[in-house]
Amino acid sequence: MTHLLTMQHFLNSLLLETSEYQIKDNCIHVDLNSHRQLEIPLNYISASGRHRYSGKVLLRDLDELSQIPFSQAASLLVDRYFPEVDKDKKTLFLQRVENSNDYVKRASSALALRQSRHDLQGFITSEQALSGGHSMHPAPKCNEPLNQQEQEAYLPEFAGEFAVEWFAVKEDKLAGEYVSGSLKYELKEMFLSCHTQGGSSLPDTEWVPIPMHPLQAREWRKAQANCQVLQAYTLDLGLKSDGWTATSSSRAIYHPNCKWMLKVSLPVRLTNSLRLMTEPEARRGTQFSKLMKTAAGEELKQRLNFANFIEEPMWCSIVGQDQAVLD
Repeated sequence: MTHLLTMQHFLNSLLLETSEYQIKDNCIHVDLNSHRQLEIPLNYISASGRHRYSGKVLLRDLDELSQIPFSQAASLLVDRYFPEVDKDKKTLFLQRVENSNDYVKRASSALALRQSRHDLQGFITSEQALSGGHSMHPAPKCNEPLNQQEQEAYLPEFAGEFAVEWFAVKEDKLAGEYVSGSLKYELKEMFLSCHTQGGSSLPDTEWVPIPMHPLQAREWRKAQANCQVLQAYTLDLGLKSDGWTATSSSRAIYHPNCKWMLKVSLPVRLTNSLRLMTEPEARRGTQFSKLMKTAAGEELKQRLNFANFIEEPMWCSIVGQDQAVLD
């Protein structure tokens, strides 16, 4: 059974890409060939293309009209609009749509259960309530290669808690910036706030702690094991900090008692992209913080004194063996 949000997101994203359809009598009409047509009833017609659907899809074959499952309609639409794409790619695409649909159904059920228990905590509750994902994407909750257990542990809609894992890097191999102070000092302060005895875990003052998401840490250990150069200046501290949970973006994670949120690289395809942070992307994140320190930024804060601005004033990574900053 297809979740209504899956149908809505798939069709709206498709219709943005084409004009080869008609809307009449509160229904979308798509010609498949000379004698077949899809008719998709609407509950709401949006001028911006964000239509709402009844949940039904009808196939008209000559003068015969029958209701068909959305999965069949999606396959017909892919064949109709993308005849040049080979069969294997179409099959993979439709499987991703189905995987996303399965996730949306489970996530919606988990959210409904939490709401029935009144398990609500303000900010993070709103972040974890967007169970349908991107409203204009055919497979908004695609998250390859995570299995169901990993999805429920690390993705926002299930509100799971997990532990960040701590590594260390020699200071001369630390890349990054903190626009309001010392990067090294701030990382150590974060580490000590999570582990009162954490300082004794560092070999000496030349080592700087770095937190990693558990999925990120797993991939890092693989890279570290296969590279003796990395082993020389990075260290697995074997320490974890519990109580973190994902926000709506999945790669931004939150702890109620930490002054920092972390935005991490993840070895996961979220929607359609592998979510790795690059150095240029990280640098762009600091530009808003720099703006807020100017006269224009001060004026903005005065004019909008009811607002709190979330910034990205700090980033960090590790320098690789070719002196390039690692993603």
